[in-house]
Amino acid sequence: MVIDSHRICGQFIESLPFAVKFPIENIDFIVHPYLDETHNPIVLLYGRAQYELSEWKYMVQLRIKTGSAEKKQGVRVVDKLLVEFGNRIPPLSLNVTDTKVRRIKFEMRLINKLYEQLPTFQDGGDIILLFKQNEKLCVDKALLAIHSRYMASMLHDAAPNAIIDMCLFDRDDFLELLYQIYGTMRPISANLFALSRAAISYKADVILARITKFIANLDMDLISKFQLAIQLELDRTLIELVYDAEQKGKWRDLIDQGFEPESLGTEIYHQIICPAIIKARQYRLGISPYPSYSQFNFHVPQDPYTVPLLVPGGYFLRITPTLAESCAKAGITIIDLVVKMLQHMYPGQAIVPGPYIRPMMLLAEEHGMNRLLNNLCEMLALRPTLSPTTMLEHFELANRYHHFNLLYANLLRMEGSFKRKVGEMVALEKFDELPEDLQRQILDRQSSGWALNNHCLVNVPTLNMERTISLNYGGSKPNAFENDPSLQTFQGMKSLEAFGSVKEMKITNA
Repeated sequence: MVIDSHRICGQFIESLPFAVKFPIENIDFIVHPYLDETHNPIVLLYGRAQYELSEWKYMVQLRIKTGSAEKKQGVRVVDKLLVEFGNRIPPLSLNVTDTKVRRIKFEMRLINKLYEQLPTFQDGGDIILLFKQNEKLCVDKALLAIHSRYMASMLHDAAPNAIIDMCLFDRDDFLELLYQIYGTMRPISANLFALSRAAISYKADVILARITKFIANLDMDLISKFQLAIQLELDRTLIELVYDAEQKGKWRDLIDQGFEPESLGTEIYHQIICPAIIKARQYRLGISPYPSYSQFNFHVPQDPYTVPLLVPGGYFLRITPTLAESCAKAGITIIDLVVKMLQHMYPGQAIVPGPYIRPMMLLAEEHGMNRLLNNLCEMLALRPTLSPTTMLEHFELANRYHHFNLLYANLLRMEGSFKRKVGEMVALEKFDELPEDLQRQILDRQSSGWALNNHCLVNVPTLNMERTISLNYGGSKPNAFENDPSLQTFQGMKSLEAFGSVKEMKITNA
C-alpha cells in the first residue's frame, strides 16, 4: 500500500486470519481477504481507529492495481475512485473475478481528514456528576446550563468541584447528551434513543431542536418520521412535523391516500396531532408559533453562567489593528463579529456567513481558539474559489494555519474545476512567496494529477462500495439492469467522458 507517495509496511493481525493492517497516524487501513459462501475470493478494504473512542472519516483518491504471479509484468491500474472510509462507513468490497490475479496494490492520496478522540470527561470541568456504581463525569456547569433551563436551575447554587448526584439515571445515556453539548464529531444518529432519553429527561431544548431537525431531514416517508418521533417520545418533534406537513399540504395528501392518523394512537391523535393541525391553519406558510431554541441571546446576562466580553469603554477581547481593518473591509462591526462567533460556538452551532470567516480567523488566532480556527478553515475549504487571487489566498491561509483539509481541497481543485486557471495563479507575484514545497505540490497537481483526465476523482465520493477487479479491468459491480437499452439514461451511455457529470450539466428549455 502506498499513501501520499509513501510506502506503508503491512503487519499481520493475529485476531483476523490473513488480514494485514497498514498503520498511519491515528488510523490502520486493513486489507482482509476471504472466500464468500460460493468460494469466490473477496478483498475488503477499510479503516480502523487506533483509539477505540474516536469518530473519523477520511476521503481519498484511490487507485487499485492488479498483477499476476509474474512480477516481471508489473501491475496495472484497473479501477480509480474517490471514496470515503470511516467508522460509520461500510468497507470497500472487491470481488476478484480473475484467478490470474495474485497481487493487488492500493495507492491513495488523502484528500480530507476528519478525526477526533471523543472526550472521556474524567478530568477538567468545574462540577462532578455522580452516577450509580460511583461512576463520575467531570463537566462545565455553564455549558450544561445554556443548553438546558432545567439544568441551569439545578446547578445554580453548585459550588466549584461540587458533586451532583444523578441518582439512577443511566451514565451512557447522559454521555451521548454530553457529546452533543460539547460539539464533538459524534453524529446524532450514533445512539438516537439514548440521546433522546437524556435530552427529554434533562429538558435540553437546544439538543431536542437538533434532533427534530435531524428527523425532519431523514430520507424516509413522512409516516415513518411520525412513528420514529413517537417511539422516541418526542412530542415536540411530532408537533413540528405535523405542523409543517399541514402548512405544505402534505398532510391532506396523506389523508387522500388513505392514511388513518388515529393509527398512531388515539390519545396522540387528539392531544398532539389535531391541535398542531389547527394551529398550522392559523399562521402563514413558514411562520411558526413555537419557541425556537436553536439560538441563545448573548445580550442578556444569565448569572452565574455568563461573563461580559464588552465593558464600558472597551472589550475584554484583544482587538488588533489588523482585525479592525479586516472587519472594516468586510463591512461588519466588531460586536457583530463577536455575536456571530458565539452563535457558532454555543449552543446553536450556526454556520458563519462568508464575510465573517476571515476576520473571525484573525480573532480566533489572536486568542488561541484553535478549535474555532479549525472549524473556520473547514468552512473556507468548502467555499468556491472563483479567481486566481482567491485561490492563492486560500493556499496562504492553509500554509499559515497548517491546515491539511484546506490545503488539499485547493490541491484537488487544481485537477478539477480550477485547472484552467492554475496558470494565472502561478503568474501572480505572491505565488513566489509560498514555501517551495507547497509550490512543488501545486505544480505537481497541475502536471500529473490523477484526476486531470478522470472527473470521477474530483466529484463526490462513490456510493458503489462493491467493486469487481480482474487482471485487466475493474469497476463498480455490474447491475442487473445495466444492459437493458430501454433503461439507459444520461447517467450511463458513457456520457461522463463526453459531457461531464450529470450534476454539472446545464439543462435549458428548448
